[in-house]
Amino acid sequence: MIQVVRSWPATAHHSHACVKDTMLRVAVNDYNYWNLTYLTKDVIHLDWDVAVNPEMLEQFAAYAKADRERVLVVPMYMYPGSYSGLEIRSGNRPVWNVYQKLDKAPWQRECEPGEYTCDLFGFGMVYIPWIWLDKFAEQSKDRILTDGNFSEWYNSVQGPTPVCWDIFPVHLNFPPIKEI
Repeated sequence: MIQVVRSWPATAHHSHACVKDTMLRVAVNDYNYWNLTYLTKDVIHLDWDVAVNPEMLEQFAAYAKADRERVLVVPMYMYPGSYSGLEIRSGNRPVWNVYQKLDKAPWQRECEPGEYTCDLFGFGMVYIPWIWLDKFAEQSKDRILTDGNFSEWYNSVQGPTPVCWDIFPVHLNFPPIKEI
């Protein structure tokens, strides 16, 4: 079985949208996801501000079960002005939270639909086999567990991560829509 969990910030952000459901919550503090290493099960992780319908969650679990030894990530849009503060965007357009490394500055670029592996990824919606959480914890005792630290480490020991483009979660934090 794969355990489905939702990270939850130790400090609530009053202006930050979140999903209120009955999933097991895993506390995070300053984007440190170390508590995932204590679960001792393979996990599908959703951030506190990521919504996905049950059918897509079940489909993603089926994909994960087909290759239980590998991390699998779902891309989602990160919007300008979202709480994440990522500033690698070009202008005011949203960017995907999956990236390819580059050999020169800016050192990474976002993946585009149709690129089925990435080097770096966010934890918005991701399947992580327990073995990789355990190995990260064993080899990285002095580091915090952020999505960036984990994905960079995973890429260095396992190579590129598969990207699942046919699951569509929604990152709830985006600028307010004033007119359409």
